[in-house]
Amino acid sequence: MSTEEVTDTFNAMLKKEDQPLDAVKIANVLPTASPKRLKRIVKSIPTPSFNSAFTEEEAIALMLQLQLSRDKYIILRKALKEKGVEVLPSYDALQERKKSIIPTGITVSDRKVTVGISSLLENTASRIVSTLTVEQLNKINHSEVKLICKWGCDGSSLLSESECIN
Repeated sequence: MSTEEVTDTFNAMLKKEDQPLDAVKIANVLPTASPKRLKRIVKSIPTPSFNSAFTEEEAIALMLQLQLSRDKYIILRKALKEKGVEVLPSYDALQERKKSIIPTGITVSDRKVTVGISSLLENTASRIVSTLTVEQLNKINHSEVKLICKWGCDGSSLLSESECIN
């Protein structure tokens, strides 16, 4: 296909899709443009960018909500990346973030979590406060704040009440 045929085809596509006249003008310049000018034209064409990539915590939440295994998460991330959409952090970054979130006094393994009630409540309160904006924190700065909670075993964890230790 010659340059003129490519330009004509491009022009026809632009007219069909109701593209702006600027695009048609650029298409008419392409056959006679110098290499430097072509580079400038290519650089001026906007490329889609994704400024709203998932944070590590959002990706962890998504992974849990979709019940993705490690392998499925990696496959999904790789497929998106191959399409030029880099919105998910690496699995290793998620693992590091998980480790940084877990406070002292909480032991986590693949099969169980062991936590003292005071460590759990401290962590819960800390995470709630970390979600507040500066304005919200300023409003409650000199106020008394209480964390009111209830806990117990519901029977679904295969533990009897006598095994629930405070």
